[in-house]
Amino acid sequence: MQATLITALACASGAAAFVAPSSFNGVAVANSVKSSTTLSMSEIKPLENMSGATSPVPYWDPLGFASKVDNQELQKYREAELKHGRVAMLAALGMIVQENFHPFFNTAGLDIGPAAFHLQKTMEEFSYLPFALVLGVGLVELTTINKGWSKQDFKETGLGAGFVANLKEDYFPGDLGFDPLGLYPSSPEARTSIRNKELNNGRLAMIAIWGMWAQELVDGLPLAEHYARFGFGPAQ
Repeated sequence: MQATLITALACASGAAAFVAPSSFNGVAVANSVKSSTTLSMSEIKPLENMSGATSPVPYWDPLGFASKVDNQELQKYREAELKHGRVAMLAALGMIVQENFHPFFNTAGLDIGPAAFHLQKTMEEFSYLPFALVLGVGLVELTTINKGWSKQDFKETGLGAGFVANLKEDYFPGDLGFDPLGLYPSSPEARTSIRNKELNNGRLAMIAIWGMWAQELVDGLPLAEHYARFGFGPAQ
């Protein structure tokens, strides 16, 4: 019953990841040749042509999120999707790595079990760790807000009206200007392709990290040990 409930929650959260931004009958397509740009009418395309709307589900919005809010709000949805996808990709990789390599917090060489319980174990000796994590997340959020969120333009209606900011007009969702290796391509086609890859891998990672976390909570085994015993199937 516990596994079924957690799996259902994971599926529900994963479905929201495939919502596509729109502007009433069109959306801002992510193929601008500029790194950050004000979206013009030439960049407003049908939902089926936007970044992230790829086969086998070119446009999938079963709960109708895209029809319930305006373009400014939907651009924030896309910003949130990208951020959560990036965090999930790092988290999925991090769970695999830290179960096999954890040299910090006096845990080197020790068997500290599934990654889902590592925070609790390290807190036994380092009680300040949650505070450090919150501080780190806060610094990242502050950087993002300063980069992409307006200080003058706020929501006009709905929850948070007059308080919750909109994105800046010259800010493209997810574009923080961080590309130290110069991997971001210059052509519109290549940029659309790399954005599609990031969105789809982020969506997969959001579903995967829920499954990995739920699995460890249910059977109490590290990922590698679970696979060695049961493969990709459930614990027997």
